Parts: sequence; structure tokens; C-alpha cells
Amino acid sequence: MKTFGSNAPEADFRVEGCLIVEVKAIESIVAIHVRQLQTYLRLSGCPLGLLINFGALQVFDGIERVVNNFPEGTPPYSLLSK
Repeated sequence: MKTFGSNAPEADFRVEGCLIVEVKAIESIVAIHVRQLQTYLRLSGCPLGLLINFGALQVFDGIERVVNNFPEGTPPYSLLSK
């Protein structure tokens, strides 16, 4: 929960404690935006983040997937659920 007057950074959305979604509406995503999401992932312990830029010509072009400490060799989630 965000408290008024707090200067602590906070992610836009946290889904089920395992995904952070950071939303932007800018012309293009630059390294500082990806780094911001990486910081949120590291501090929260979430393994996956999405950076969505609604300022891109097509929303699909403005989506970045960022992974935090994902174990090497781990199969995709779709393979685990079968």
C-alpha cells in the first residue's frame, strides 16, 4: 500500500506476487526504463516483469519482457503445467 509523502519507488502493477507490470506512455523505451523494472524485480523477488509502452506506434512493439534470476535450464511454464 502506498503512503502519501513516501519517496519510495513503487511498481505500477504486481500480479499474484510473481509478475511486475510497468506501464509507460513515451515515444520509446530507453535503458533507464528497463533498469527501473530490473530494480523493482530485484527488490520484490518477482521472477518476471513486463514493460509496456502505450506510446509506441503499435502496443505490441512497445512490450519488453524482463527476467530476474530465472534458473538456467528451467522449462517454460506451459511445459510444467502438463
